[in-house]
Amino acid sequence: GAISETGFCLMRLLHVIHTLNPASGGTAEAVRNFVSHPGESTQAVLTLDHSSAPWRSCASEVYCLGPGKGRYGYTRALPLWLARNLENYDAAIIHGCWQYHGLAPSRLARKVGVPYFVFPHGMLDPYFRRASRVKHLKKMAYWRFEKAILVNARRVLFTCYEERARGQE
Repeated sequence: GAISETGFCLMRLLHVIHTLNPASGGTAEAVRNFVSHPGESTQAVLTLDHSSAPWRSCASEVYCLGPGKGRYGYTRALPLWLARNLENYDAAIIHGCWQYHGLAPSRLARKVGVPYFVFPHGMLDPYFRRASRVKHLKKMAYWRFEKAILVNARRVLFTCYEERARGQE
């Protein structure tokens, strides 16, 4: 990245999230907080929201590629956009797990050499295995891909030590 007036490196970060819809909970709120306090970096958001979604204006750079298909959020637009733009960023942060917005950027980031981080926001907590048997079975089918996303990430980011310990169970 470029050098700021204070001598710090200005990193260009890309936050990738399924939705910025405030009704979706803490993950969307966390991304809003990151981009509203950028520090010594330039931050953009890539989301599977529709371009007319009213909550898309949380940052100066928000790219809406959706909606994706179903709850998984598959869309061909995501890998196409990433292939054209990912190299313009110093790093990507994938927010959340179990959906297509994690798989596509993790694959392309490795291919083009852009480091990526995964911020699961509590989605690896074993509580969810017990809370919904159906969701747990669905996640077991996704685990093959999700495990590769986590293993190949530069780092997995947790909000606290307890979340990290639970996510490793």
